Amino acid sequence: NVRDVSLRTQALVKRIHVKNDLSATIKVPGDLSNISKILSLDVQPQGVETKSTPDTLLVMGNLQVDVVYQSDEGFINFFASQEKVTFELSADNDFGIAELMIVPEVLVLPKFDITEDGQVIKLEGQVSADLALYQSHHARAILEMNGAGGAVIEVRTDTIKLDNVINEKAQQSSAQGVIEIADDYPAIREIVKSWATAQVTDSRIDEDKVFVEGTISLEISYLAHTEEEKKPLYCGVFRNAIPFQQVIALGGVAAGMVGEIDVKVREVRLDLINRETVEVDVVYRSNVKVTQPLEEEVVVEALEIAQPEENPPTITYVLVQKNDTLWKLAKRYYTSTDIIISANSWLREREAGRVLPGDKVCIPRK
Repeated sequence: NVRDVSLRTQALVKRIHVKNDLSATIKVPGDLSNISKILSLDVQPQGVETKSTPDTLLVMGNLQVDVVYQSDEGFINFFASQEKVTFELSADNDFGIAELMIVPEVLVLPKFDITEDGQVIKLEGQVSADLALYQSHHARAILEMNGAGGAVIEVRTDTIKLDNVINEKAQQSSAQGVIEIADDYPAIREIVKSWATAQVTDSRIDEDKVFVEGTISLEISYLAHTEEEKKPLYCGVFRNAIPFQQVIALGGVAAGMVGEIDVKVREVRLDLINRETVEVDVVYRSNVKVTQPLEEEVVVEALEIAQPEENPPTITYVLVQKNDTLWKLAKRYYTSTDIIISANSWLREREAGRVLPGDKVCIPRK
C-alpha cells in the first residue's frame, strides 16, 4: 500500500548570452518628406518565440521600428516601418536535455545612417538576449508505504523542500482610462508616439483564481498646438495613470500558494478627445505561475525484509550489487550502518560511506 503525491518542479539549468548582427533598410513612406535629422529611433522586439531541440536553442521574432524625424523643411514627421525586420538568435544545446524551457530577455542596440538623399535609413547594430534555461521535472514522491500480505517493508525517509508548480497561464486583457495634460505642458496638436509599462501593485490567490491589480504608466511624444507652422516636439510623462484589475482562472490553485506574475504591455491606442485630454486603451498580457512551497518527509529507500535467521553466522561477507546501499545492507542483515562502517574502515574514506558494485563488505551479525 502506497501513499504518494504528484510533484512538478522547474529547475534553472543555466543562464547564457547569445547575440547576432543586425542589418536592415527602412524606407520613408512615399507620402512623407525626406529625413534631415532623426530625433528618435525606437526598435522593439515583437512576437518573440522560442524553440528547443536536442541540438539547438532558438529565439526568433520581429523588430518594430518607429522613427521620429525632422524634414528638410524643418517639420516634424513620424512613421512606423512598413518593412518586416526579423531576427534569429541561436546557441548549441550542450546540456543533453531535449525540452528546455527558454525565458529570453531581448535587447536591441541599433545604429543608423541616412542614405539616398534622406529616403532610406540603413539600420545596423546588434540583437542580443539573456536566456534563462529551465528543465521541468514530473515525479511522484512516496510519503508512506506498507507491505501487503504480511510482508515487512523497511523505509528510509528524508525531508525535501521544493516549490511544486501547480499551474501556469498567460492571459491578455485591456484597461481604459483618460489622462489630462498638466498645466506645465503645452496643448496637444498631434500625438507622435507612446510608450507604456505595467506595474503589479497587489495580487491574491483564491480557489481556482488569481486576482491581479496594478497600474500603467505612459510617456507620450506629441506636437504642441501653436500658431507657428513648425510645431515643437514635447514628451509628457504620466506615472501610474491607468489602473487595471484582472481575474485569471487557474485550476488547482488555492489560498496560501505563491504566485509569480509578470505583466507586459502589448499595445497602446490613444484617442485625442481635445487639446488637453487623451483617451487611453492599453492591451496587456499577464504571465502567471503558481507554486506551492512544500516540506515533506518522503521515502528515499525501501526494502522488503525477510524473517531473521534463528542462528545467523558471526560474520557475513557480501559482494555489493547494483542498487545496494549501506542502509539496505544494514536492514537486510539486521544490523546498523555504524557497525558496518566500524568493520570496514575503508568506508570512512568514501563520501557518506557510499558502497559501489563489486565492493566486498564485511558485515558483523552478532
